[in-house]
Amino acid sequence: MELSVIIPAKNEEKYFSKCLEYLDRARQSWGGKAELILVDNGSTDSTKLIAEGYGCRIIEQPNGTISKLRNLGAKTAMGDILAFLDADCLVASNWISCCIQNFANPNIAIVGTRAIPDFKTASWVEKAWFKLVPGSERPDFVNWLGTSNLFIRKDVFFVVGGFDEKLETGEDVNLCYKIARKHLIYLEKRIDTIHLRESKTLIELFRREYWRGKNSIKSFVENNFARKELLSVAVPAANLISVAISLMSGIMRSSYAIITIIAALSFPALLMVRKRLKIDASTEIIRCYIVAFVYISARSCSLASELFHFFMSLTCRGLK
Repeated sequence: MELSVIIPAKNEEKYFSKCLEYLDRARQSWGGKAELILVDNGSTDSTKLIAEGYGCRIIEQPNGTISKLRNLGAKTAMGDILAFLDADCLVASNWISCCIQNFANPNIAIVGTRAIPDFKTASWVEKAWFKLVPGSERPDFVNWLGTSNLFIRKDVFFVVGGFDEKLETGEDVNLCYKIARKHLIYLEKRIDTIHLRESKTLIELFRREYWRGKNSIKSFVENNFARKELLSVAVPAANLISVAISLMSGIMRSSYAIITIIAALSFPALLMVRKRLKIDASTEIIRCYIVAFVYISARSCSLASELFHFFMSLTCRGLK
């Protein structure tokens, strides 16, 4: 079984050398044939020079979306298995060997690990985010995995058409949902992958989740209104409606304001319950609640923006 590791990047010299150092260690530990492919998105720093030092094959695609970069890397890949890795991730020494083993099951098409923060330098926001999302309980077989580190059978990847290049974000969820119709997606829990660029502050978290939620409705529609993706749209929408009613009720001096404010404030707590968080101290409850509140707020604002642009496009078409 041959492997192609595809890394999309742009100006990643801060993290890339360490990423490739850990990846090379994993490749040597595995002992099989693995090519490394950098799909460069117009870097002006030493990213390509670092890649050359580790024997990467370099493909240049300036100003491409992340989906386009990954698809381009996949089209030139020689391996039977494709592995997508972000340039700011550090993999375990047995990352390849552990993940590749799972393909002995012919029904498994995708394998990946959790992406966790570097706990040596993690802020309280990163630690709370870990509790809320990557560190929460998940089954072995899941609906989707992120592309920070992801192994996939090459033939299955091309059968579904690869990543949807029309999506700016959420392309990983979209790909997994298409594949999950006929195949299994496995979360490898024996190892973790360190993500060096997790959000260290609440502002960074808000910006990241606002960006990640930009295609929520579009992705929901593209996935044929999949029930498993409903919450990603319904919760921000419900929160948005609660906030809007609260504001209107406040202006109109209605008693509904207090009820809707309480409803909006309950969403982060409900998310924490749904994730079955393991809390060790009362301070963790507060921190996780704050992070959950920022997460839902960011996704709600992103949803509002997506709806605004949708209705504006309809208005422009109507005027024409």
